Amino acid sequence: PEWMSGQNETCPAVEGKASVQKSVFEDDLPFLEYTGSIVYSYEASDCSFLSEDISTDLSTGGVVGFDMEWPP
Repeated sequence: PEWMSGQNETCPAVEGKASVQKSVFEDDLPFLEYTGSIVYSYEASDCSFLSEDISTDLSTGGVVGFDMEWPP
């Protein structure tokens, strides 16, 4: 998205504080484009089933990412 492309812009919420700088490690990382599918799960039992399914189908060296957000 366009709002993420401003690398050197400061956020209005943190003006007056030290600006956030990009990590030195990020400069050497290659661009990664995800072309797979995304599955949303809303129940713990779904997560368990899907995790088991993924682990049995995952090829050697395959990568899986999880983004877990739970209400407080």
